[in-house]
Amino acid sequence: MKLQSSNGNSFDLRILGYQFPQIHDEPYDANWLFIEIAATHPNGSWRAQDASLLTFEVSALSEWLRRYDQTDHPNQCCEFIEPNLKFRLSDDRATLSVYFDLELLPDWIPDKYDRETELFIEFPVAELNLQSAADDLDKQLLQFPERALRNQN
Repeated sequence: MKLQSSNGNSFDLRILGYQFPQIHDEPYDANWLFIEIAATHPNGSWRAQDASLLTFEVSALSEWLRRYDQTDHPNQCCEFIEPNLKFRLSDDRATLSVYFDLELLPDWIPDKYDRETELFIEFPVAELNLQSAADDLDKQLLQFPERALRNQN
């Protein structure tokens, strides 16, 4: 999934594989995914890898991106169990911000575990193709489907 704007900001998310490929019967451990991000921020560029998302969270992000322009969009924010990434739409839905934390912060952040640290990249929604970004996430998930389905009660 790639987001890029004319001001040079960019964000790329790629699924690398399951964190625990040998586990198939536990709803969470079977579904943790290693991801790689590459980002360009006004202060610098970086890459990072971490087991930050679950298969069903990637699917939820895809659905959230597809619904960004609907007036009944249920949430301005898409967050995950691991707080390493967060996606947020501005109140007027003109800007999409990607927030980074902990393991997905760049090395040039002096103290990644200082809870006051906040780093995000902003993208004008008018410059993005969020449907294409969602399609790319879905395509990546075809290689890493949800295993050991969760009890939805």
